[in-house]
Amino acid sequence: MFGFRISINGSFFLNIATPSDTGVISAVASFAKRPADKLTQDCASATLDCGSIDNISQSEKQINSWPSKPLQLGDKIVIEVVELDDISKPERSEIETTDAIKGRKAAYFEQLKQELQQR
Repeated sequence: MFGFRISINGSFFLNIATPSDTGVISAVASFAKRPADKLTQDCASATLDCGSIDNISQSEKQINSWPSKPLQLGDKIVIEVVELDDISKPERSEIETTDAIKGRKAAYFEQLKQELQQR
């Protein structure tokens, strides 16, 4: 299967892929900095986040996520596009149906309507 082999500072980290013929895989390095406020100190963080969405059928998708990896200044991330036989075990894996997605979107829509009506 088509996928990513990810290493950090020369050490293997993860193999990620979608077992099905259609889907999405991603590996994203992010940096966020938030200024201090009354409740928190000034903070900054860098992470590597990996995930996949597999199209199981017209009405079902499997969503996989792997553990986030905190990054340090100077870390070297290598993402190789490779053919894989096995993937690393996801930290979280769930099947989501189109009905569940529609229900979640409808609930969010109702929440937004209420917030806008309060303004």
